[in-house]
Formats: sequence, C-alpha cells, structure tokens
Amino acid sequence: MKMEKTGPSLNNNSISEFEKQLNIRLPQDYKDFMLAHNGGTPKEDWAFDFVDVITNKGDSSVISSFFVIYGEETKARYDDLRKSYRIIHEMEKAAPPLTLPIADDPGGNLIGMSVAEKDFGQCIFL
Repeated sequence: MKMEKTGPSLNNNSISEFEKQLNIRLPQDYKDFMLAHNGGTPKEDWAFDFVDVITNKGDSSVISSFFVIYGEETKARYDDLRKSYRIIHEMEKAAPPLTLPIADDPGGNLIGMSVAEKDFGQCIFL
C-alpha cells in the first residue's frame, strides 16, 4: 500500500510512549503500519467489506485517511490519533471502551479498532 500525507516518522519508543499515555496495547501489525507510514491517505482506494449488525446485511466502504500520532505539543488537527481517542472517550463517550479510532471513510464515519483483550485488533464502525 502506498500512502501520502503521512505523519512524522515514528520509532518503537514513540509508539510505546503513546501506548503508555493512553494505557492501551496496540496490535503488532498496526504498530508495523504506523512505523512504516504513521497514518496518511491511501494513494489508491482501499475498500473493505463489513456486515451491518443492525440490518445483518453486507456493505462496503473505503478508507479516506488513517489517523496520525503527533507529539503532545502539536496543535489540534482533525487526523490526530491521540486527540481523537480522548475526544470520543472522555468528552463524547461515543465509543465502546478500549476502542481506538484509527481512520475515517469519505462520509466522515470513524473506523475503530478494539484494543480490549476479548476482541483485540477487531475493527468496527463507530
């Protein structure tokens, strides 16, 4: 996958610090993705299929952009992973516990990933 508009380069220490700050553990494949790209916009459409749990019907969407890990000193940005996590959990209480918003689709829907032990790494629409 080729990405553009990626965030600043990360290393294992910066990812570990991010995990400590939010008191979460990230799946290794997501860490590898963030080390390689640190979020950004896919250069080509990256489609995915999902099942709507309310209607039990299949559907699909595409990734518009992946959120980025910025330093604490960075001003608020729409694609800031740390700030997005804090907003949906501390301010809005709009997501299941231990769900990390990792991306959005063209309609502005958030795509989250569970960092809870029971469904670790599973992705959902928020």
